[in-house]
Amino acid sequence: MEAERKKDAAAEEARQPHTRACEQELAMSWPKVGEAGETGDWRTVRPVLDTSKCLAAQRGKLACMQCWMFCPDAVITRTVPPGVNMTYCKGCGICVEVCPAGAITLEPEHEHEEEHGRDAHAAEEQGSADGDDQP
Repeated sequence: MEAERKKDAAAEEARQPHTRACEQELAMSWPKVGEAGETGDWRTVRPVLDTSKCLAAQRGKLACMQCWMFCPDAVITRTVPPGVNMTYCKGCGICVEVCPAGAITLEPEHEHEEEHGRDAHAAEEQGSADGDDQP
């Protein structure tokens, strides 16, 4: 009877997902990317990955991936290094909190709009000036 109970407990433990490094039990859900809409357009901060600190990037393999595992919107790619789909990332900061290496920081969105968004905004305005958006 005792052996059967231990066998059942071992089987149950094997079904529970764990991280390799810390044997922490996980509860996982798999939302589809974009399930909540294109939420990246109302984000005020964005995650920025420092690959020199990222465990997966340092080891050149899927090593940690806590950010991918805990992202509630499934916008972090399971690649080396991880990437973030900014169209759908809402900037919640969960990835920052769970990263054991401190490789992810949140930066103000307006800093990136100035660097990257100016050309896209200028092209959009040019399209409007050319009459491309007529009803």
